[in-house]
Amino acid sequence: MTTLFSRILPIGLLPILLGIGSVAASAIPARNTGSILPTIPVSITQNPAPTPPSLVDRLLGQWRSLEALSGQEELTFIFTPQGQLFFIVRLPNGALAAQTFGYQLHPETQPPGIDIILPDGAIVPSIFEFTPDGQLRFQLEGTDPSQPRPTQFGADADLFDRISDAVTLPAEIVEREAEETLAAFSRSQRTY
Repeated sequence: MTTLFSRILPIGLLPILLGIGSVAASAIPARNTGSILPTIPVSITQNPAPTPPSLVDRLLGQWRSLEALSGQEELTFIFTPQGQLFFIVRLPNGALAAQTFGYQLHPETQPPGIDIILPDGAIVPSIFEFTPDGQLRFQLEGTDPSQPRPTQFGADADLFDRISDAVTLPAEIVEREAEETLAAFSRSQRTY
């Protein structure tokens, strides 16, 4: 039995228009029960729970501590997906300065390990963790390329607050570095 409703509305759109959402539906011919609508078995699939972010995903971005440098200056870390770690400090003249390091994670250790790779290739083994309130605890004090990786945090471990998910240097640092590079190039051209 064909009805006006079934001619106008293809059966595949019916569940969506009825508000059932994303469904798998198939039409089964209705028995002669007097109903003008066909019987539609509906199965609703639920999305699986999202996987928790990996250790590196949680680490990526900008982190700031107001007390990391013996309480003297604020220190900002920027972790990038390419394995770069920028240390950013504010100089006495107010300008920001950045130093680029490398990093490698060791999630198999407890607490998780991190190797800070210095510009000369030396490796400083350290540890880090995320606190229950979302801060980054990082052991800076007492770490040195000649020392083994700490196995626990000291009382002097530093706490960093996430300030951004951005993984690039602030524009004022990039601009200053470009100016310094051009000035150095200009000086070298004048000497020849």
